[in-house]
Amino acid sequence: MKKNNLISRTILFVISLFIIALGVALITRANLGTSPAACPPYVLNLIPGSIMTMGTYMCCMQVMFVLAQIAILRQQFEPFQLFQFAASFLFGFYTDIAMMLTDWIPVGAYALNWLWLVAGCAVMGAGIVLEIQASLLLLPGEGVVAAISKVSHWQFHTIKIINDVVMTLTGIIIAWVMTGGIEGVREGTVVSAFLVGIMVKLFKHPLQPVETWVNR
Repeated sequence: MKKNNLISRTILFVISLFIIALGVALITRANLGTSPAACPPYVLNLIPGSIMTMGTYMCCMQVMFVLAQIAILRQQFEPFQLFQFAASFLFGFYTDIAMMLTDWIPVGAYALNWLWLVAGCAVMGAGIVLEIQASLLLLPGEGVVAAISKVSHWQFHTIKIINDVVMTLTGIIIAWVMTGGIEGVREGTVVSAFLVGIMVKLFKHPLQPVETWVNR
């Protein structure tokens, strides 16, 4: 890979992480339940007396996903993928920044909340498209799905659906055990799981010039 090509891909990847984090924040601020991928960190952040931010919990979870990839792939794990650790810290930092930037969003009428959720899914979908176009790294949460898919020979989207279900159930269990109720998981959690995928398909063509730029 050419040096200038690597630089442009790195820049695009770093930008894409912030856009994805902003999408997660908007979905969360919609107050209809956060996205499945952010469910455990968000629920942990809601526990009374929690000493860490949502971004910090997100970072810890992403690091665990990298370690899981190493355990799953073993000799097949590529050393370059260790940069996912750096991506984990950056994404956690971005998550906290995005949550602060969206703190002004009020908990409005139910219909308005849905508009914020759709907007968040659109932003997140665009960020994922850019992440894919960067063709550099995957976020650890997606990386572990790819690792499982590789060793199990199951299709990526099948493992992705299973992973989203597991993440959502994990959030529900944590909330139930720690607070005695269900926090952070609502109808928006289910809808966002499907809507983000739709947004990825919608933004793939309009953002094609970006991929042309990084491949120049």
